[in-house]
Amino acid sequence: MANTILRIACFVTKDADWRNVVEHYARRANELLAPYGMQLGHRYGTGPVLADEIAYAGDCFYKAGDPGSMRQKCHQLWPNGKGIPVIVCNFPSGDGINGCTVSPEHEDANSGLKWLPYILINARNFVASGSTLLHELIHTTGLGDAHHDGDPGSVFHAHGNSAAAKTLSRKHADRLRKAYFAEAAA
Repeated sequence: MANTILRIACFVTKDADWRNVVEHYARRANELLAPYGMQLGHRYGTGPVLADEIAYAGDCFYKAGDPGSMRQKCHQLWPNGKGIPVIVCNFPSGDGINGCTVSPEHEDANSGLKWLPYILINARNFVASGSTLLHELIHTTGLGDAHHDGDPGSVFHAHGNSAAAKTLSRKHADRLRKAYFAEAAA
């Protein structure tokens, strides 16, 4: 049994084909977290990640107000929610982005609000290595793009499109254990 739960709150947009992406990324994250005594948890417990649908349809454009409008809908659905919001949505076709982390300093994207970090996952890009969710969770610990690992085998390498298996280093596991969404398992 894990001694640390990384609590996520998974939301999906109305038109996102999300189920395979969420299941694959969560399963792979749990496989990589297990050796460090961690696992993902969600609003409904542990096990397969359950998602809540938000009233948003269409592509997510990383521009003033767009991700923030989705984040606001998550807050309206679960105003006292626990965990880091992970929003699975459609990015414009062909943009190549697997996911991104929206930080409090991105006030333009958040309509002037300073939300705690949250994650956007592109439902249109299926990454065979399954590293996207864990990669973005690491970003939420304060590591920006300049901090990506040089090792292409790392889950925190800059280019996560590879089908090759990825690894999670102890330094990143330690950062996750201290994240705002980490809690001791009951």
